[in-house]
Amino acid sequence: MKSPQDSGTRPWNLPFRIAPWCLAGLLGTSCSRRDEPTEPFRTAKLRDPISGTRPHGDHMEPLDLYAAVLRSASNSADRQERLASFYREWGGERGREAVGHAMVAHPELARYAFEGWLRADPAAPREWVLSERTDSRWQARLATGLLRGLPEGDSLLRAEWAAHFAGMENGAPIISEVALGWDAKAPERAFDWLAGLADGEARDGAIQAFTQRWIKADPEGASTHLGALRNGSAKDVAIGALAVSIATEDPEAARLWIAEISEVGRRNLALSHIQKLGPRD
Repeated sequence: MKSPQDSGTRPWNLPFRIAPWCLAGLLGTSCSRRDEPTEPFRTAKLRDPISGTRPHGDHMEPLDLYAAVLRSASNSADRQERLASFYREWGGERGREAVGHAMVAHPELARYAFEGWLRADPAAPREWVLSERTDSRWQARLATGLLRGLPEGDSLLRAEWAAHFAGMENGAPIISEVALGWDAKAPERAFDWLAGLADGEARDGAIQAFTQRWIKADPEGASTHLGALRNGSAKDVAIGALAVSIATEDPEAARLWIAEISEVGRRNLALSHIQKLGPRD
């Protein structure tokens, strides 16, 4: 199976072709004719990234604006800021093209392309990412970009999006990012959200990561909440993570916690983990 970056199986409908070997063309050098923008690209009415205004007369093409950003930035931080504005603007005009370009040229900035697209059309980006099922790793990268384009303070909206990936092979980082980014004053709510997701490796991995961080930040609060949970797979996973976290400091307490794990196989696995860790000298 070809990768999403392969120009023959590109998961976005770019009106131009950008292969990795041609990224130099984005910096001002030339590529072959097949890498030049085609007519639909000329209709994007993007703002000039330097002046902040829309051009009059002939519209500036996005790749021209992109090149202008790279040339005009005074330093790395300035370039990142200008590129973020560029992708946000482009995303609002032509979302899929903006996201596609960002994922190739600046994956860490895809969030801004998604942000602009979500402002223009809250439903279309979600539907598109959910439809990209040919490569789960690629879909996870897109899903993470979209997640970061959502308002950071809206935990419920972010949780609703991440829940789509609870049963997905590569969904753990997405779910963990939502849980770990939840309001620090409400770790119980974040954990209960995790526990309510569909069973699977993604959810379990997220519960482990969240529990280990929670134990370090608030051991009393975490242990109280976990101890009060009803028996089930989510509690078993969390207690296993708790036990591993404290095993080197207090192996006896870790064993007592592991005794609370209801599923025998998971209990034995946790015991073997803490036995390997041993007490800290």
